[in-house]
This record gives sequence, C-alpha cells and structure tokens, in this order.
Amino acid sequence: MVSSIFLIGLLIVLIGIAFWVYMLFHVIRYESDIDKIVWVAVLIFTNIFGAIIYMFYRLFFPRERP
Repeated sequence: MVSSIFLIGLLIVLIGIAFWVYMLFHVIRYESDIDKIVWVAVLIFTNIFGAIIYMFYRLFFPRERP
C-alpha cells in the first residue's frame, strides 16, 4: 500500500518537472539567439530554480513588441 505522503510528494515532483519543461520550451520558442543560449544553460544547470527565475524575469521585464 502506497502512503498518501508519497503520492503527494510524487505529484509535487511531477508538477515541478512539467513546469521546468514548459519554461524550457518557452525559452527555445520565444527568446533571441544569445538570450536563448544563456537561458537554456541557466535552466539546465539550476533546474526548477532556474525556471522560477526565468518566470519572474519575464514577468518583471517583458519583451518589447515590435
């Protein structure tokens, strides 16, 4: 029998992975070439913390629209 604490922990980990993958695809799709390289490196080396940093960076410093 699997404990509910294990299932809650597993759910939190899966949500974190999904969020990280979403932020990685967002970087690949929307950032310019140099920014893309830097942000992908940040996301790969810092994992979920890098995804949170990128999310807040884009929230407070949105891209300029042409």
